[in-house]
Amino acid sequence: EGCRQPGGPAHAVVPFDLLGDEAELTAAANAAAAAFDGFGVDFLVHNAGCSQHSAAEETSVEVARRMLELNTLAPIGLTR
Repeated sequence: EGCRQPGGPAHAVVPFDLLGDEAELTAAANAAAAAFDGFGVDFLVHNAGCSQHSAAEETSVEVARRMLELNTLAPIGLTR
């Protein structure tokens, strides 16, 4: 609510699961737009990620796939 007050901070925090389905990402985008009365989002901070501290041959395909989804595909989907 502070974002809507005159002179208040011009930001909004919209919590959601970055690895959620497309419906969840769409709902988060709609919530962000609604926070500014439909004027849209000027800046988006991608502040999520993970890493694996092991040799590539010791990293399972499941872990590698999850890292690719979180670090690469999820930000692309969110930006769209």
